[in-house]
Amino acid sequence: MADLIGAYLSYPIRLSSNTNIQHVNWGNYVLGEEINGQFRWAEDTYRQLKTWYAEHGRNDIAAKFYYREMEARRKEAGWSWNPNWGRHRLALEILRALFGHGEHWERVFYWMALVVFGSAAAYYLSGELNLLYSLYFSVISFTALGYGKWVDITPPSWVQALGAFESFTGVFLMALLLVTFFRKWTR
Repeated sequence: MADLIGAYLSYPIRLSSNTNIQHVNWGNYVLGEEINGQFRWAEDTYRQLKTWYAEHGRNDIAAKFYYREMEARRKEAGWSWNPNWGRHRLALEILRALFGHGEHWERVFYWMALVVFGSAAAYYLSGELNLLYSLYFSVISFTALGYGKWVDITPPSWVQALGAFESFTGVFLMALLLVTFFRKWTR
């Protein structure tokens, strides 16, 4: 087993079907190119390593290199639109935080909990709903199930608007969770 922790690979690397990197210890999968700020080279190197490992049935390692490829892309992107690369740093930062470039489905759970409990706190602070009903209203809004006929309280219009926004956000996050989870676990 070779240790290539933080290795700097000569750009461009050439991997063939005869190349044997099956049992390499990459450590945290960060290569020297990324450490030295050569993000375009790092992105290309990560992409080649990802492809090699995917072709050889090591999807767990390919996923690590995919994440590093996206991180190199994020670091290379500027804060303004780059017509040559078609990337915007803010969009890549959001994707990273929201679901880890599609590799960290558990991050979506954190966002879901933040939306549900944050909205419940806002509903409670409105003074119209008690704590338990605020949580109920938040969960029902988040899942877009509908409030039912037994609702005897008409919350203020801003609470209704927040409920509608929470429904949209909830449907989006649940779909994102399914897609990310499916993508991660079907490889």
